[in-house]
Amino acid sequence: MFRWLGLAALSVPGVASAQDCDPDFAQACVHADATVLTTESLGTDSSVGSRALVGHGVSFGAGAVIAPRATVHGSSSGAPITTAGTDFIVGRSAVIGEDAQVGNDVTVARSAEVGARSAVGNGLHLGYASALGADAIVGDQVVIGSVASIDVDVEIADGTVLARGVQVGERSDLDGVIGPDVRIHDSVCLEPDVRLRKQSTVYDRSRILAGAKVGRGVTVGAGAVIGTGAVIRANAEIAPGAVVPAGARVVRGEVFKDSTGDAGTPSVCAPLLTGVVHHSYNNPADPLNDDAGNGNDGLARTGTVDYSSGWAYFNGSSTYHVPSTANQSWANGLSVALWIRWSGRAGDYRGVVSNGYFNSGSFEMRFGRESSGTRLGVVTRGPSGQVASQNLYLAQNQWHHVAMVQGNGQWTAYLDGVVIHTQTVDWNPRTDPTALTLGNAVSTEPYSGDVDELYIYDRPLSAAEVVNLASQAH
Repeated sequence: MFRWLGLAALSVPGVASAQDCDPDFAQACVHADATVLTTESLGTDSSVGSRALVGHGVSFGAGAVIAPRATVHGSSSGAPITTAGTDFIVGRSAVIGEDAQVGNDVTVARSAEVGARSAVGNGLHLGYASALGADAIVGDQVVIGSVASIDVDVEIADGTVLARGVQVGERSDLDGVIGPDVRIHDSVCLEPDVRLRKQSTVYDRSRILAGAKVGRGVTVGAGAVIGTGAVIRANAEIAPGAVVPAGARVVRGEVFKDSTGDAGTPSVCAPLLTGVVHHSYNNPADPLNDDAGNGNDGLARTGTVDYSSGWAYFNGSSTYHVPSTANQSWANGLSVALWIRWSGRAGDYRGVVSNGYFNSGSFEMRFGRESSGTRLGVVTRGPSGQVASQNLYLAQNQWHHVAMVQGNGQWTAYLDGVVIHTQTVDWNPRTDPTALTLGNAVSTEPYSGDVDELYIYDRPLSAAEVVNLASQAH
């Protein structure tokens, strides 16, 4: 049975005390202005009154209520972390200290604070002008009120809604000021002092660098970069893969497509990778659009590839190709990177991506029927028949990131961002008239499974760049 801890004697005359606690609660009541330094549990449905101070390591059960202007400390000097169960309520201007761990369906009222490195479950409601500290991790379906402060390196899962209709996808890193009804997709980075006006949309992997100002109703395409201090006027459209130079101005309603500008040096965001081909499959209206901005769009070849989940699903009879990649030069190197999840035809050979087969083409990634179908061969071929290759082993029905990189005298194969094999080469992949094909090596070797975030470069990626691709959402 819960002990009252002698708290009644700490109430201050003339200040509401018992009425700060729900009289129907059968569990603990920390009265107004009281101080609790115990590390014991306060049980379910407990209440902490106004201006009360609760020390390090206290735990709360489900349904706890923290009244306005109360303070609950987190960990310090090795003390236990403050924990709270589901349906936790933090009152106006109350403070929850660092390293707190809180359950689902938490409500944090106006001007309240949740400290750094705290972990909060699904269903958080963070009120007007409240604050969420650095490195906090928050679950799905979060609602964050207007003028709320989201500190550095906070992770907020998909389904988040910020002030009055702002929506943010996974793995985005946000700073600056974001207006109402803005939609921010996955892996977007907004640097400090950015101003993003209402009703704008920022698509996957875009970068808006420090000090840039984006007007009302602007669309920023996937993989685009808005340079340091640039100004984008209302209703402009920044095309996928475009680069707005630092300090540049894009006029109202303009469609900006140039990808050759210098955006300046990012202060927070990782450098954006551009390539010969990038198929993200994220646009339902045009899933085979080339997000690299080079016009290397895909075309259906056989059957129907399913893009409804945000990636490409090949059913064993569907393929697509990219005709514009025929005769692409790899004289400066080649990098191929993609996510793969194979699901069927373990007893057959299965071509995933290539521009040739066996002794032809510049490169291919193809599953064998050996090792229960888990063996993926990654291969490049030189102008005089040279070959560099490695077998990778991918478990069925699991996503894996695969990359092969050639250039500067080295050939390297990666699995999930880790180097599996490297060797010295004195040649680069040959130019071949065959167009890039996905979903089949030849007509009798179809692939069954998923592909996502296909990148192909005409240069060698660094190890850091491969790790960056392997860490992105898919």
